[in-house]
Amino acid sequence: MMSEKISKQFSFRYIFEDANQHEINAKTLLTAEVALLDYINRFSKKTGIQVELIYKTREPGSVQDYFNLVISNPIFQATTVFITKDIATALIKKFISANPKNKLSDEESTKLNIENYTNLKAKFEKGELDEEEVNGFLENDSKLKKYKSVFWKSLKNDSQVKEAEIRRDNNIIQLVQRSEFDSRIIDEKQENEIIHNAKVFITSPVLIKESNEMWSGEYQSQLIKFYVKDKAFKDKVFNGEISFKGATVFIDCELKKIKQFEDNAEAKPKYQVDMVNSWGDDPNHAVKIEHSSNKENTNVGQLSLFE
Repeated sequence: MMSEKISKQFSFRYIFEDANQHEINAKTLLTAEVALLDYINRFSKKTGIQVELIYKTREPGSVQDYFNLVISNPIFQATTVFITKDIATALIKKFISANPKNKLSDEESTKLNIENYTNLKAKFEKGELDEEEVNGFLENDSKLKKYKSVFWKSLKNDSQVKEAEIRRDNNIIQLVQRSEFDSRIIDEKQENEIIHNAKVFITSPVLIKESNEMWSGEYQSQLIKFYVKDKAFKDKVFNGEISFKGATVFIDCELKKIKQFEDNAEAKPKYQVDMVNSWGDDPNHAVKIEHSSNKENTNVGQLSLFE
């Protein structure tokens, strides 16, 4: 078994509307560079494939980024030769390519691609990782998509940038026009994650049918507020078939975590219960109760378990 470092040289050139311009907004450049670095680090951390991003000195008066992607100690076996020799190019090509038009749902994406990152690393080490699995991971990992989106959005937000030229060594591998930036940007207002069989302890249920207030509960030791969309479950609550008389009542549910972004940074998520699978009581679980400092602001229709 052999091991060595594989290094590929790339460059990103940001071309301006004004051919005489030789400077770029610092926020544009730094945001783009950090997004690319986060993308590479995420891939390396989750797959166990050591990939380094090494920047080279820029030429005077240039706005062209030169860097090497270095893969350390790849394992060479017959089935991994393609991956180890071309993983750097696969990373960059996916980073600069348009997003798929037929986006998979969160559930389909989870089931279709790598089920867990330990498996992914093990497959690489055994020489069983193929091109389709690598591309599937790059295409569907939510954080990789976010970093890619931040990069292209930073260029879009700078009106002076009309296109981006990407090279490997001295060969152009893609020239992306400004009109094509949007196809690489995800909707950063929200991106959903479905959490199957989530165990949520109820601290403040909504017991009035006409109320549009949010429920309160605890999920993984964190206090959350959420809407319940399961009509059949809510009907049982409103009809008195399900009673909340203790702080240890829980629901097993399909919990939607709605990720939100503000200024390219992830903000506090929202939650929504799409379906309740079952409910029960766990007297051995101590639930934190959220107390309001101003009782006059208590939500109408929302009842504390201890009131």
